[in-house]
Amino acid sequence: VATIVASVTDDPEMIAAAWLHDIVEDTPASFLDLEKEFGPRVAELVGELTDVSRPSDGNRATRKSIDRAHLAGASARGKTVKLADLLDNC
Repeated sequence: VATIVASVTDDPEMIAAAWLHDIVEDTPASFLDLEKEFGPRVAELVGELTDVSRPSDGNRATRKSIDRAHLAGASARGKTVKLADLLDNC
């Protein structure tokens, strides 16, 4: 993901967020940990990319709808990183 982002921008915060885009979902790391280590803007970008739905929110379709609504409010930089993630997953 970071390689794709780096091919379209030299923005270090976007590239860092690309490296870290799944860290809160996949590890015990928190947004506070990210903010301390990488700064508030990187933590904010990762937050824009992190799924906000929980299993208690309903079935997969419902959860994906919640996550898409969250992503719709992301910044252009966050959406760029998300597109790179989608491309990388193809």
